[in-house]
Amino acid sequence: MNVELTIYHRDGCHLCERMLHQLRSLQDELDFDIREIDIDGDPALKQRFSAKIPVLAVGEEILCCHFLDERGLRLELAGD
Repeated sequence: MNVELTIYHRDGCHLCERMLHQLRSLQDELDFDIREIDIDGDPALKQRFSAKIPVLAVGEEILCCHFLDERGLRLELAGD
């Protein structure tokens, strides 16, 4: 079963678009699914993540904010 990564983002965010592009380029190699959540659709998420997006998480664990930590992602996925 693939690991599901969650990216919290918002429309029009260039950093979000960059992280999504990077994740998609690694998806086949590292075998994960991407769940995209627009924080503007949820007031609690908007308050929690507004200044941090994009936020990449595995379950409840936040892996990185703003920029993709590819090394950290690889380590996280290798540990599963």
